[in-house]
Amino acid sequence: MYKKLALLVGVLSFVVLIMSALMAYDWLVNRGEDPDECCHTHDTNTLVIIRSTPEDDDETPTSDTYGHVEEADEVRDPAPDFAMYDPSGNEVQLSDFFGQPIVLGFWTTTCPACVVSLPPIQQLYDDVDQDVHVVMVIMQQPLDTVEDFMANNMYNFPVYFDTRAREGAIRYGVQFIPTTFFIDADGGIAYSHVGAVYDELIERGLRAAGVE
Repeated sequence: MYKKLALLVGVLSFVVLIMSALMAYDWLVNRGEDPDECCHTHDTNTLVIIRSTPEDDDETPTSDTYGHVEEADEVRDPAPDFAMYDPSGNEVQLSDFFGQPIVLGFWTTTCPACVVSLPPIQQLYDDVDQDVHVVMVIMQQPLDTVEDFMANNMYNFPVYFDTRAREGAIRYGVQFIPTTFFIDADGGIAYSHVGAVYDELIERGLRAAGVE
């Protein structure tokens, strides 16, 4: 009698254990981060992938990291001025570039979506000559790291460094990187994009900024 009861209790305990294990596994799977739901924040080194489908984009890149686009209304917000530093340590104001269209980007060398954006940015810099200012602002990275990265990848577009207080990022409300702004010759924000940039998007941003 006692042996049968003990056997029954043992079987029930085993069943409960298996069910608990399955429930725990299901909870852990559902709790895990969906890699498509996450973006690279500008103040951490944690990878976050941006995924959205801009309704106004006719073409989208094959990358999963293209992000979100905003085009300015007819009355454009003025581009905020801010201080940054060139690789020699000289202070530069964004307003030094006003008077011509500007492509302003916030990025780091450790952000995958930033890295895949750089070949199109380099091509842009090669194509526009002096007609458009390319202003690529590094977020909180040391000079030697950036210089090594640029040399290793044979990039020569201009890079600048945000202040320690992240003045540029704060004034432009940058929450994720890369974030890119297309500024017209009058200093108005014509187009903005959160996520990796690609050729078609650059062309669209330049058109919005008055560059044909």
